[in-house]
Amino acid sequence: MHGPLPTGSVLTLASGLADGLAAIHAAGLVHGELNPTNVLLAEDGPSIINLGACEARAALRKGIQSNPRFMSPERLTGRDVGPPIDIFGLGGVLAFAATGEGPFDSEVSIGIEYRIINTAPNLDRLPDELRSLVGRCLAKDPALRPTAAHILAEMGSVRPGPGWLPEAVIGTYATNPVATVAANAGDADMSLVKGEPTDAGS
Repeated sequence: MHGPLPTGSVLTLASGLADGLAAIHAAGLVHGELNPTNVLLAEDGPSIINLGACEARAALRKGIQSNPRFMSPERLTGRDVGPPIDIFGLGGVLAFAATGEGPFDSEVSIGIEYRIINTAPNLDRLPDELRSLVGRCLAKDPALRPTAAHILAEMGSVRPGPGWLPEAVIGTYATNPVATVAANAGDADMSLVKGEPTDAGS
C-alpha cells in the first residue's frame, strides 16, 4: 500500500519484536509462526500476535506453518528446533518490511522450501544498516543466529516511540478506523492497528 518501511522504522521494528521474542523465549516457549501475518504495527510500537501458536520446544514438530515463505530450514527438514526458528522468522519479517518481498521469494520456478534450505537469501535490496542483522538472522545454521536478547542489546537505544511509523501509514488508519488495514507492501501480510498492543512486543 505504501511500499517498504524506511530504515529507521525497520530498526525500531527489530527492537520491538526482539523484545517480544525475548519474553516468549524466557518463558520456555517458541512462537513458531513469526511471519508478517502475525505482526501488528501500532503507533506505540509493534506487537507479536497469535500467541496461541506458542509451544514448548519439546512439542514442536516439522509441520508447515501458515506462511512457509518464512519457515526455518531446520523445521522444513525435521531437525531439532527451538528459539532460533523465531529468529529466522524475524529476519524474514524485517526483510519483508524493508523491501516488500520475502528473502527467498523468486521468479525462478523452484520451490520456496528448496530455496530456504539450499540457497542464500536475497538481501540485495536491503539498506546497508539492515543487511548484517537480517543476514545473521537468516543463517542456515541455527547456532549462528543471534538470540533475541542479543538483538535487543545490539539495538541499543532504538525503541518504539512516537513517530516511529511514517505519517502516511498512521494516516491510512485514520481514514478507516474500523478495519484492520493491510500494510505497506500491499501484500496483506503485515497489519496496522491503532491503540494498545494486546500481545508480546513493545
